[in-house]
Amino acid sequence: MNNQFKEVSRKLILIVSITVFIISLINFYKGVKEYYNNDKLYRGISNLNPFENNDLNIAYDELKELNSDYTAWLYIPNTNISYPIVKGTDNSFYLNHNFLKEESKAGSIFIDSNVNEFEDKNTIIYGHYMKDGSMFADLHKIYSNPSSTNKIYIATKNKILKYEIFSIFKDSANISNYQTFWSADEDYINYLNNLASKSNNNYNTSLNKNSSIITLSTCDFNYSNGRLLIVAVLFE
Repeated sequence: MNNQFKEVSRKLILIVSITVFIISLINFYKGVKEYYNNDKLYRGISNLNPFENNDLNIAYDELKELNSDYTAWLYIPNTNISYPIVKGTDNSFYLNHNFLKEESKAGSIFIDSNVNEFEDKNTIIYGHYMKDGSMFADLHKIYSNPSSTNKIYIATKNKILKYEIFSIFKDSANISNYQTFWSADEDYINYLNNLASKSNNNYNTSLNKNSSIITLSTCDFNYSNGRLLIVAVLFE
């Protein structure tokens, strides 16, 4: 009886192990397939990249036809970051939907739904930190090597906005780092100076009450609910 029990237990353990292995293999395949599909999608629309197109209006209109939520195109030199930016009606949908509004763990690069993009003093842009290096993963490369680039470019319908990084830092998902409204100019200047003081690199950027900024935000997995933020000011 004891030997029979041992044999049954051994078979059960073997079955469980094989089942776990198969499930892990399926999940791995799904992950690889999702990365592939995400890469395929953005390669497919790369010809509409306004930074490689002589006519901003044509690129904008064609991207708008693909997704009515399209707003602008984001490009950061010396990184893999070159993506269309969308803005939905909330901050949830594009966390798990791609540019074509298909379900995707990679989500999209999207603007906070509560701001008037590139008109408010602070335009907040979110993106996932994907393990294959896509989406906002390369923000971590800038953090590790700030000298690699300090410029960010955004193409709207009829102009290219040029930004200069003045702060890059890691913090918890603290709402104080995502402000979009200030009742007084002094409060806004204090906010800018506080962001600059948090930076892991001293950019010595001139900031004032008229400064228009963008905040790029992605996850940082080194600690619970961590975020990596790059903040840049419009200079042209």
